[in-house]
Amino acid sequence: MIRNLRWIIVIAVLAFIPESTFGQICTPDTGLKIPGFKPAILPDGDVNQSYSVGITVKVFKDTQVSQGGQTVSATVDSMVLTGVIGMPNGLKYECLNTCKFTPSTLSCVKIDGTPTQSGVFPLKLPILIYAKVFGVVPLTRPDTLRNFVLLIKGNSASVADVQKLGLSVYPNPAKNTVQVVSTEKPTLFNLLGEIVMVDMKQQEMGYELNISTLKSGVYFVRNRQGSVKLFVE
Repeated sequence: MIRNLRWIIVIAVLAFIPESTFGQICTPDTGLKIPGFKPAILPDGDVNQSYSVGITVKVFKDTQVSQGGQTVSATVDSMVLTGVIGMPNGLKYECLNTCKFTPSTLSCVKIDGTPTQSGVFPLKLPILIYAKVFGVVPLTRPDTLRNFVLLIKGNSASVADVQKLGLSVYPNPAKNTVQVVSTEKPTLFNLLGEIVMVDMKQQEMGYELNISTLKSGVYFVRNRQGSVKLFVE
């Protein structure tokens, strides 16, 4: 009887210990003060080497939707992540407290594992946005986030991988720096078709552009393989 009572006490104590005491899937970065993601650019990984990154998520409170042929404002209740598409074999994702994110709470997603493929992997994150129009009319909208590209270095992560990708720009929208996956030096244009000069550093799989001095707006990143619209915040 005494032994059973001890177990009851232990179970009761465990029930009141915060989940963080046992360790969390990931820890949100409290430095993220505006809606978006942090880090904006995923760190590179190596094939057959352990990889782990936590992505902090802060959901926007409002959005614009098309309703009855008109664009109206909607208040966001939550955003649900339904998957991460395009990861190399060996990686998986997990969310802190399920994959439902609300505007009032910082949360995070962890990508980890041991990648067995090398190359350039543009990631697609399908989501469902739950909102209310006029504060009362419920609305559900599917969307896909394309903010991240993951580079796993190894024997096959070569110029051929970049050529298959063609031209990729991330993050997009961007504010300070943007990564351009390209086998050749890209050119930045404004909406008037004028070349815009920015600091550009060559990297293993492309170029890093410093866009911190640019005005907010739409620009175009081009090479001989195509053109990508860049949104500068």
